[in-house]
Amino acid sequence: MNEPLVITSVSSDGNYYLAKSISCSGWVAAADVALCTDKDEWLSAWDFPSEKTLVVYGDKVYTEMSLTGAQTSNLLLTMGTVLELADIENPNELIDNRAAYQNYAVWVPIRNEDGSYAKKLTLIPEHADVSAGYLPLTEKNIAKVAFGALGNTYGWGGALLSDDCSGYIRNVYKCFGMELARNTTWQSSMPMAKVNMTDMCREERLTVLDALPFGSILFFNGHEMLYLGKENGKYYVISATGNILEPKEGLNRQRIRSTIINTLDTRRANSVTWLDSLTVVNVPYWSLTSDNADSIPKQAWYHDAVAFCMKNNIMQGYQDNMFYPDEEITRCQLVKILWNLEGKPTAGETVTFIDVADDAWYADAVMWAVTENLIFGESNKTFLPDDTITREQLAAVLHRYVQYKEYDTTIGENTNILSYDDAYDISEYAIASVQYAVGSGLMKGKAENTLNPKDDVTRAETAQILYRFIESNN
Repeated sequence: MNEPLVITSVSSDGNYYLAKSISCSGWVAAADVALCTDKDEWLSAWDFPSEKTLVVYGDKVYTEMSLTGAQTSNLLLTMGTVLELADIENPNELIDNRAAYQNYAVWVPIRNEDGSYAKKLTLIPEHADVSAGYLPLTEKNIAKVAFGALGNTYGWGGALLSDDCSGYIRNVYKCFGMELARNTTWQSSMPMAKVNMTDMCREERLTVLDALPFGSILFFNGHEMLYLGKENGKYYVISATGNILEPKEGLNRQRIRSTIINTLDTRRANSVTWLDSLTVVNVPYWSLTSDNADSIPKQAWYHDAVAFCMKNNIMQGYQDNMFYPDEEITRCQLVKILWNLEGKPTAGETVTFIDVADDAWYADAVMWAVTENLIFGESNKTFLPDDTITREQLAAVLHRYVQYKEYDTTIGENTNILSYDDAYDISEYAIASVQYAVGSGLMKGKAENTLNPKDDVTRAETAQILYRFIESNN
């Protein structure tokens, strides 16, 4: 719905149009097309600013049933549908005989009896799988959208109100404001970061896969899939799939015809594995590593801090090479950061927690930080590595680290934190630490008169505080 078309020809009986869309061309039923009177009306139907955009990211979303709005009642909106949000100044305004409370009011295209275009207001509940504005391009959001179609019927060319492999991936990325071509051939040739795997041996292919971010697009002749990553030595993908050969006795052919998750050990009809069939990899979004830290948007308030921490290997991105500045910092991430800053020292004694595996990427950092009393386990047996860190907790850990380094901590002793409206919200154990953090300039109020001590700290905020800390002690 709401896909712009340009009509280039009409069938002799007038029942079909030869039309071009953003992604493809072909014959469509005239009864499914609304005709605009001029270019301005055509543009206004779909070319609206992002702040007025409602994106359907769920597999299938329906408008509400209505007894008074037959043209907009129970409309099917598939993943990737983009509609214009309406400006509703009065929430009591009736739309399809009800007010817009806890709903999005959107304009949907309708076709008048004479075939002309018009638009009409309707409501979509806020709980539906829709987003006001395009979804932020994060690994979690890619997974949320992609996994929402698991088990769907395979629909070649969009048949059965479902997607084939290229349509599925196109619609996933459309939820993030990215327009991909319609079929595998066109998508694989689009100008973006890519790797040609045609002549690679298996070892080279595995090296490429190990470095790919989540959501990269893998291609072989006639098929494409989203890359999910590596788990227990297996490489996983998700795609709308017609049939496969199971890697069992006899290579049994299975007619899947669904959107599924499988490994690259899966074999094609010619008995060659998907891994060995790969031809091209497309990486459709920007990622951050220590080598390209300067590519952080210059206008971002955290640019200098994140770039510094990345270049000096104090902080790293995730396995998908994304930094995720707005994600909350976790306990294991914080101790790993301080451990990196300290030069990756060896702990003087062994500390055992049931929730910290010996081979965990943060295990050495946890052992060192706990041994040096920079942070404490939640009990004698648990560390809770994935719990988030609050602002006052970060202040406390940094304060202990400063004492561990034997730096001057008197700078914050006379800080009047009572000038902040929420000073009494600070936990007793953290008062001196917050005084130090504020007095030394490491931590600033989130607003003019508030410290928000119980708020979780983001990765960008942590980078900024560390950046100030390092600058002030060098």
